[in-house]
Amino acid sequence: MAPWQARCIQGYVAANLRGPIKVGDLVRVLKFSPKRFDRVFKQSFGCTPHQYVMRRRIERAQSLLLMYNDPLSKIAAECGFVNQSHLSNLFRRIVGEAPGKWRRLQAMRP
Repeated sequence: MAPWQARCIQGYVAANLRGPIKVGDLVRVLKFSPKRFDRVFKQSFGCTPHQYVMRRRIERAQSLLLMYNDPLSKIAAECGFVNQSHLSNLFRRIVGEAPGKWRRLQAMRP
């Protein structure tokens, strides 16, 4: 995947994090065949499209957790998660701590 194509994917994901993002949507952005897209995506990003989207959503959640004191349910909705539980489970798996605990620990840092 060319650098400009990777930027197109990154921009599309960033602009659409609040809603569902399907692999078919990403395939259409680059006009690749689905099989070629999967192979090229993994080579360029080092993960599957689904993993990439979930990581971007977690990064967005981390940003919102640091910037605002909103409830986790609101942050989950802002980041495109189905519910707070979905956010919490994925956050714990990727970051290693529950989002509430992570937020408290970050607030204690100088």
